Amino acid sequence: HQAARYADPSWQDRIARILRQTGGAVPADDPERIAALCAELSDLSFVARVGSPEVIWPDGVSVPLLFRQPVACVRTGDFFLPADPEGRVLDGKRVAPHEAYGAWLPVVGRPQDTLELLEPGDALESPYHAAGFAVAASMWEHLESEDIALLGRMVIDASRASAPDGFPGGVVIDLENRRRILFGRPPIYPGMSEHPDERAGELPLAQKWTNIAAAARALAEGRDWVLFDARWDVPELILRGSEFDMTLAAHTSGG
Repeated sequence: HQAARYADPSWQDRIARILRQTGGAVPADDPERIAALCAELSDLSFVARVGSPEVIWPDGVSVPLLFRQPVACVRTGDFFLPADPEGRVLDGKRVAPHEAYGAWLPVVGRPQDTLELLEPGDALESPYHAAGFAVAASMWEHLESEDIALLGRMVIDASRASAPDGFPGGVVIDLENRRRILFGRPPIYPGMSEHPDERAGELPLAQKWTNIAAAARALAEGRDWVLFDARWDVPELILRGSEFDMTLAAHTSGG
């Protein structure tokens, strides 16, 4: 469903700065300068691939670029940076999570993560970051932007091995207004230590997201919930103000 392509305004600024350093044009008969320009462009954090330069006579070169597409963002200090499905951090510092494809990019990481020294071009390779990015990528793959927008801003925390009830698979998605989704096990991702055959018991990934989309639409219909368990055949939705919600609130506050 992630049909729209994303390009942060700062990306265009970085490219324009590089082009200005060339004087606005690269001679078509200077292969060394063309190669140097392509190398500089390929070093940008948000450039996935530099295509073959096309000579534009009498004097100039056109270079096609393929941009990396962010699926989430990460917090660094007081700011947020976008990141692609592989966990590569991209340019585009913001004071709030990014808006892309018609919704908010989820924040991947533990609530206490600040990653003060994180810079564009860095790669986040810890298992819980990899799992979080896999969840974020699958969300954009399976949900419409309209449903993601209904959920609002979110944090995907894949740092726990087990869910609050003790079952394996502790990925949670925390939303605005004290809402939480129990997602369970993340999608398969590169470097995953768990064998796929050990993942039996939870719903297939696509069905999880179908149920989460229904929970998002329930919000739009005025059914204000605080907890949605997306793991099992019968998804559980706890409405705000219900008896179980009061129990949860007391437990959270230490009552």
